[in-house]
Amino acid sequence: MGVPHEVPEDVIRAKLRVIDPHRDLPLDLVKIGVIVALIVIGIIMRLSPMPARVAGAGPLMLGVVLLVVWGKQASRRAIVRERRLLAAHGLAGFPISGFREWLAAEGPLFEVRYARELDAKVLAQPEITKVDAHTVRVALPPRTFAGVRGGDPDRLRKFLDTFGEGVVGIEMGGTEAARRSPG
Repeated sequence: MGVPHEVPEDVIRAKLRVIDPHRDLPLDLVKIGVIVALIVIGIIMRLSPMPARVAGAGPLMLGVVLLVVWGKQASRRAIVRERRLLAAHGLAGFPISGFREWLAAEGPLFEVRYARELDAKVLAQPEITKVDAHTVRVALPPRTFAGVRGGDPDRLRKFLDTFGEGVVGIEMGGTEAARRSPG
């Protein structure tokens, strides 16, 4: 499958913040404050006379360790958040990649891979382009929410309700340029 992934991560984050402003930050401000405080205390103590210099290594190392641990937790939370987002839209049961990018794409595209060969009913739809015997590219119209254009989960769900039997995976992404030249 080969849906273009040309939406920059900062654009995705900005658009999703408009759509879902209560989403948690990767590292909340309290954790960032604790890390900065420990690192600053450690640096100050390392610059002090000898006994404090040795003691300064503790807070400095603790700050670095917490930064690494909390950073890994943030990436795990991002994966869980994406799975929850998919489940909230009724999109569980098969692998889906690129959902966040698709939500933020000006010209949302996705490719659906089926276990069986495609029938004429699927291929007769104007928004569907055949990629190969088992895969189609779909360009549903974007929706505008709070002034932000992007993929429409309701239209996606309707598409899957109609043509979702036998789906083995979906790859999502897209841009307007990619939408104008689906091949």
